[in-house]
Amino acid sequence: AMGKRKPLHGPVTGFIQYDMPMPKSWNAAKREAMEGHGHISKPDMTNLRKLVEDALSGIVYNDDMEIACYAAESKQWAIKGQTVIEYWERNERHDEN
Repeated sequence: AMGKRKPLHGPVTGFIQYDMPMPKSWNAAKREAMEGHGHISKPDMTNLRKLVEDALSGIVYNDDMEIACYAAESKQWAIKGQTVIEYWERNERHDEN
C-alpha cells in the first residue's frame, strides 16, 4: 500500500470507515433496509480503531502516537465487509480547521 514511500511524519489525521458485513441469515428486505445504518453491536469502534492503529505503526506512520485526530470515523452495516482507511500529514490537506 505504501510502496517505497516513507511513513508519514506527525501530526497525522485519519479517516476510517468500517463496513460491517450483514449476517447471511438476513433476508433481502432486511439487508436493503439496514445498509448504511449504524452498526451498534460488537466489535466496538474503539477496539477496531486500536487494531488498525497498531497494525499500521511503522508502515503508514512511525508510531500511532502521531495520530492527532480523525476527520471522520464510522461503523455501519454493509452488504460487503471492508475497512476504508486514509491517513495524511496534517499539512498536506487544507480542508481542516
